Amino acid sequence: MDLSKRFSYEGPRTPKQNEIDDVVELARSIFFKSAPSYKEAVVTWPMYLRPELRENTYCMFYKGSPVALIIRLVRDMYIYGCHLRVGYIGSVCTHPDHRERNLAGTILEASFQRFANDNVDIVNISGARSLYYRTGANHVGHPQFQIDLNAVKQFKNTDVKIRKAEFEDAEIIRSLNEGEDVRINRDLLDYELVLENGCCSGRRCIFYIIESGSEIVSYILARDSKRDNGKWTQNIFEFAGDRSVIIPALADIANDIKIDENAYFTIQVTAQDELIPILERSGFTMSTNRAGGTLKVLNFPRTMNKLKPILSQYIDAENVEFTTGKDRYGIYSDSGTLEIDGEANMLWTVLGSPPGNQIENIRVNESMKNLTENCFPIPLPSLTLNNI
Repeated sequence: MDLSKRFSYEGPRTPKQNEIDDVVELARSIFFKSAPSYKEAVVTWPMYLRPELRENTYCMFYKGSPVALIIRLVRDMYIYGCHLRVGYIGSVCTHPDHRERNLAGTILEASFQRFANDNVDIVNISGARSLYYRTGANHVGHPQFQIDLNAVKQFKNTDVKIRKAEFEDAEIIRSLNEGEDVRINRDLLDYELVLENGCCSGRRCIFYIIESGSEIVSYILARDSKRDNGKWTQNIFEFAGDRSVIIPALADIANDIKIDENAYFTIQVTAQDELIPILERSGFTMSTNRAGGTLKVLNFPRTMNKLKPILSQYIDAENVEFTTGKDRYGIYSDSGTLEIDGEANMLWTVLGSPPGNQIENIRVNESMKNLTENCFPIPLPSLTLNNI
């Protein structure tokens, strides 16, 4: 039973200008209890500092006060020329006195509808909760490499130099990202907020600028180093530009670090990225890791139609039909059939399965095997920088 209907709740709706202070105080009181103010608390999640925060918020109100909220963000995404949209969801919370009344679920459903109206294809939800799983959101896997610091030191190249980015490098970083075939399209402020606060997605992070000769050719974005099971590690979750300088850049970082022998980098890569064979030729082995947060494909047929230019390299995409209904997802053409039962199986087929999860209840024949064996999973750009 939806207990919210038994109480006089208002919403979900966008808060008015005179309500926003109470809204952010609710978020601070739940997520950042020890922080003296909301602004000081969210520097580690700098997308919350964007000026359109109020417009991107949905709330439920009780007797004029906000008691539950969700914050969202939308970005354009490009995958080899195909234009998709990704929606971010964060700060899903309810005041302790108003929980167990499906308020967050009500706002989440409204957010999905807003995303659907805004032509969003994939929703990325910060965190993992039973509430998200019930909506059909789930984890996906992403390919990554674990690179031993001592092993990478041998690749140092004196022609390749690396430095920490400054605030003034924001435009250079944006330009490098815009040259990528698989990317999230961001405005300049996204980069400026991350550079100014030195954080994103709840953690300290560092943009590194990579130069070859006297020219800036690439960047990498890394989370701050930490201890993981007693080992020093640094996670690199985004890069752009010339792939050939990535390993020498890591060697440059490694040679400046004096730590134990078990230290390593992890570097996330997208499926089919040209950095993968470079790393493999250098002796490093690719594995799969579970991506943070949970993802949901809002409208399978609409999203697959947007991806037709990619699919057409593997099947006759001109005469193909994409369908969904009763938890079944289908791709049909005169030359083959692909049917998937279950939303999680569809998500893992299209975007990649996390370790420990097996794709089941999939039926594929004839030409569609070329799709499942060579096209899927579709390359997905790193979503981390814009997490909220």
